[in-house]
Amino acid sequence: MVVTPSNIPAPHTWAVGEIPTAANWNSYIRDAFNFPLKFRPIMRAAQTSGAGTSIGGAWTDLTNLVVEVDSNAGLNTGTGVYTSPNAGWYIVTGSVVVVPNSNADIAVRLWQNNSFMPPCAFATRHMSTADRGQVNVTKLVYLAANDTIRIQGVNSSGGNLATVVDTLESSFFETFFFSQ
Repeated sequence: MVVTPSNIPAPHTWAVGEIPTAANWNSYIRDAFNFPLKFRPIMRAAQTSGAGTSIGGAWTDLTNLVVEVDSNAGLNTGTGVYTSPNAGWYIVTGSVVVVPNSNADIAVRLWQNNSFMPPCAFATRHMSTADRGQVNVTKLVYLAANDTIRIQGVNSSGGNLATVVDTLESSFFETFFFSQ
């Protein structure tokens, strides 16, 4: 449900001596207390099965995500684009995990409404031929209703690196509604 001014509970002006009825309690007391606890979109998706993403020398969207939770169906798993249902502050976190490669720098960034959103997170040639490369980014972001956000990765190896697809340590993307 998208939160609009029409569905935010309005305060009741109590008259002196007015006796609260069940309807008053439900409309003006219960709903006002419950409102801050509802409509908090949360989304988490990861590459736990299926195809990964081929991260090359150009910024590439993290796609082929398997949804673990998406309370408002805001994620397009094929494109990796999340559309915010409500305006407010979101904590956005993402990670790109690539197969072992000792010749690659990898980086990850968030992309909001088709624009770069600083900062980027980088990992520099720390990978050995046996280690997966992983880089994470977390940011507190204000999103208007219907804004889009995605996570992107890039590598410097000169070729494409596949993302790791498993249940232990895989690339992921998540958003959590923090505050209005």
